[in-house]
Amino acid sequence: MQHCPFDNVTDTPESLQSSCCLDYETSIDFFYRSVQALHVVTGVLGLYFSLYYIIKYSSKHFLPQNTKVRFYRVLRSSFFTEGVDDCLLQVLHLVQSFHATEDDPCSVRNTVSFCAPFRYAFAFCMFILVLSQYFMYVDRLIDNLYVSYKSAQNYILATLLIIEFPLAILTVLYVFRDAVSTEQLLSCLNVPLSSMVDVSIATAALLPVNCICLIMSVLLFQTHQRKITL
Repeated sequence: MQHCPFDNVTDTPESLQSSCCLDYETSIDFFYRSVQALHVVTGVLGLYFSLYYIIKYSSKHFLPQNTKVRFYRVLRSSFFTEGVDDCLLQVLHLVQSFHATEDDPCSVRNTVSFCAPFRYAFAFCMFILVLSQYFMYVDRLIDNLYVSYKSAQNYILATLLIIEFPLAILTVLYVFRDAVSTEQLLSCLNVPLSSMVDVSIATAALLPVNCICLIMSVLLFQTHQRKITL
């Protein structure tokens, strides 16, 4: 690890973090700034086209009415919130990059406690996106197996939505439960070292679920009779 004369955070033998000098050199690099700027540009464009799409075309989806009204609105809201959160983060990192100095290389880093609102918002939106897609498969599965689905679909979907949000919140809180608030991160999107194992386990747990959903997408959506609304 590179010795940094002005490193007042990570220049300790027991530290597993990259040095502040390394993060400083990374943050002032042309390619780093270019990528951050590109993130901001694409993020703003994404938000613009999302709003344009919602306003002009959201009422013309060839989707089941229940899916369109409930899960799809949740997905759109999550996408938009995640986009705003990501844009704000990239702008913050760009500002820090241009204000960084050699005398204070640690200024490009942020504490875990400072990043908490961004991290929790981003992680919550990601889990909502994942769970919404999973529950759409559950909804299709119940529709194919439960004879009286149509008469009970509002109750079924309400139950799924009631489960979805607390489950997403509890999962995010559990994954980051051991995060050390004083840890330093170059980017607020980086996973804290103290939460790395839990995030890895959660990511690995989603893999078989995604494989099951892939199979279900072929088997269920082909046979599902949709209500098409223009």
